[in-house]
Amino acid sequence: MRSAWHSFDASCRQHMCSWPAPHGGIHVDKRTALGNVAAFKNGLNFTKNSTGEIVKIVGVRNFQSNHWVPMDELDTVQIEGALSEPYTLRKHDILTVRSNGNRQLIGCCILVGDVPEKVSYSGFTIRIRVHSSDLDPMYLIHYLRSGVVREKLVKSGGGTNISNLNQKGLSVLAVRMPDRDE
Repeated sequence: MRSAWHSFDASCRQHMCSWPAPHGGIHVDKRTALGNVAAFKNGLNFTKNSTGEIVKIVGVRNFQSNHWVPMDELDTVQIEGALSEPYTLRKHDILTVRSNGNRQLIGCCILVGDVPEKVSYSGFTIRIRVHSSDLDPMYLIHYLRSGVVREKLVKSGGGTNISNLNQKGLSVLAVRMPDRDE
């Protein structure tokens, strides 16, 4: 796994380190590890025997070709106990598929829009919450969906039958930080 992420980071540097400036020059690359500007939380696990609060939940089926969480299409589940704050979605959180039998779904991302009620996310996903004012969640989701990054996330999903993406892999992901002018 370490070598896959090392290759991923090297590939990101190769493809994202410089790009043409509007005036014909080259921008200086400003990158950071995603873990420096965002926090991660694996999703909520529950069973059919859970006896706690009833909440709406974002599952892998809600990703499909959506860019935004489809709030009106979410399932309702009963969890164990009450929904705690770390599992409650906020506007501009990003969800990514962390575990699935279909390797092509690993790393798929959707953005959370307005959240009119308590909504959580399933244990097969990871929540990314940007905590830096230097990184716009809208920029980050486009970056995570870009071809080179998407391809590397898919390839990095370890596991034999079920592919997995983990928080450590996401935290070391090199993210090109946009200039304020972009």
